[in-house]
Amino acid sequence: MKKIFILAAFAVAALASCQKNEVIDVKQNEIKFSVVTENQTKAEEVFCANNIMESFTVTGTYTKDATTSWYFKNDVINYEVDKWVNATNTRYWSADGTHTFYAIVNGNMNTADTPEPPTVSFTPETTVAEQKDLLYAVATGKTKAATPINLNFRHALSQIEFRAKNTNTKLYVEISGVRVGQTP
Repeated sequence: MKKIFILAAFAVAALASCQKNEVIDVKQNEIKFSVVTENQTKAEEVFCANNIMESFTVTGTYTKDATTSWYFKNDVINYEVDKWVNATNTRYWSADGTHTFYAIVNGNMNTADTPEPPTVSFTPETTVAEQKDLLYAVATGKTKAATPINLNFRHALSQIEFRAKNTNTKLYVEISGVRVGQTP
């Protein structure tokens, strides 16, 4: 009889151990971005806290043991309710190694098969009212301790429009040229 009770106790213990759900906490850190732009008051669009860009495109590389590979290409990051959200796919930090991020606004990044810094395709509109600024940002050597990644956008091309106004009907003005000086 003792053997039956011992066997029954083992069976109950085995059943209890099989039905126990173990929750394993896998904490993965999502790659998140924050945006900063330089203060150029003559640019058509100066993105700041009062004028936030709607979206940008970002490409990332991963480097470990002196070998670099693409981590992701041309993800679209949208601004949604006070935060930047990856509309393409949620990306997570790797366990080790470093990352480099290339971001662009209003242009197209061309990524080769080998992970080299991407080139940019951009054609300005011929109509001044339709022209947009071209902005870029690069963040190198980042790890998961650096989240969120601060992308400091800079102007590669800025729209500058010159206008002349003459309200005197007796005065004729002819502009023979315009020169922009002391640009950074």
